Amino acid sequence: MTRLVAAVLAGALGAFVRDSAVAQAKRYPLESVDDLRLHNVSAEPATFKGKRGLRITATPEAARQEVEPPMLAWIEGLDFSNGIIEAEIAGAPASGARAGARGFVGIAFRLEMDNKTEGTRTYDAFYLRPTNGRAEDQERRNHATQYISYPDWTWSRLRQETPSKYESYVDLEADTWTKIRIEVRGERARLYVHDQQQPVLIVNDVKSGVSRKGAVALWIGTGTVAHFRNLVVTPEDEVSVGYGTQSKRRVTGAVASISPTEADARVPRLVDLLEGRVPGLDVLRLPGETYSLRIRGVGSGRDPTDDEPLLVIDDVPVSRGSLSATLAGLAVRDVARIDVLKDAASTSVYGIRGAGGVIIITTKRGP
Repeated sequence: MTRLVAAVLAGALGAFVRDSAVAQAKRYPLESVDDLRLHNVSAEPATFKGKRGLRITATPEAARQEVEPPMLAWIEGLDFSNGIIEAEIAGAPASGARAGARGFVGIAFRLEMDNKTEGTRTYDAFYLRPTNGRAEDQERRNHATQYISYPDWTWSRLRQETPSKYESYVDLEADTWTKIRIEVRGERARLYVHDQQQPVLIVNDVKSGVSRKGAVALWIGTGTVAHFRNLVVTPEDEVSVGYGTQSKRRVTGAVASISPTEADARVPRLVDLLEGRVPGLDVLRLPGETYSLRIRGVGSGRDPTDDEPLLVIDDVPVSRGSLSATLAGLAVRDVARIDVLKDAASTSVYGIRGAGGVIIITTKRGP
């Protein structure tokens, strides 16, 4: 991108970005079980190593199960997709735990639950194996941190299929307060430990996808006594604008975002998905089995394409009049994300070409 283009875009973004918009951190001291929902765990206030927090252990029923169930305590009323999660955590093997216990303790995010049965549907998580941090076996040390995505991507599957990719070493001690920081941006996530400036584990293909949303939860593994305190969550929803992304809260123009699911992949045409999921989008049927789209309603142009929204695929604008053919050649299963800009947002970034709105499609191949 040239300096001139960058300058123009920066000026355009300034027309609809609030300078005063700042991410609002949500703080949870975790000194009581208020605002927590428990799933296969017991929780109680406790003072550990001179600091107040929560002590969390598996319920007797969960501990007896042959196949380890998800053990979580999630924050009620907190919806998280992108942003930052910080906490102080500590873990150690419980008395009488099996030999393979490591004091597994961490944070789950984008947690979705079945409210009727309280059965877990999906979540991503970073967790620590504290007893591995200073083990005399180097291979164990290399497994001190872990990323997983429940239920499909367990630690054992990830280790078998992609050894060392989703694990790393970091210096840890059991039964010791440890600061962690998780940053999530679309399909990318980073784990920071001990206030270090560099992440100890990088994941560039978060299994829940680009913008799945869900709860944030305190997570433990089998045979663990864990402590948690000072949870701070700073959500930040991002949308594609122009040639990059902006925080959704900072965009004053109307925005709709879609991240196609596995169920959506069965929709025969991308235009059918847009028609069903984007409020205010009209599909106008034209001769020759083609169509035109309207976001704000039919304008006064004689040519139906005059009022079409601008289509941008992987940062490349599509020429006027080819919207129908371009969408027809794109399968829903190949789409990672769709952002629709309306009103001031579209014209501020794209000028007159965005007067009818903008449909920005990011494919799984990316720009």
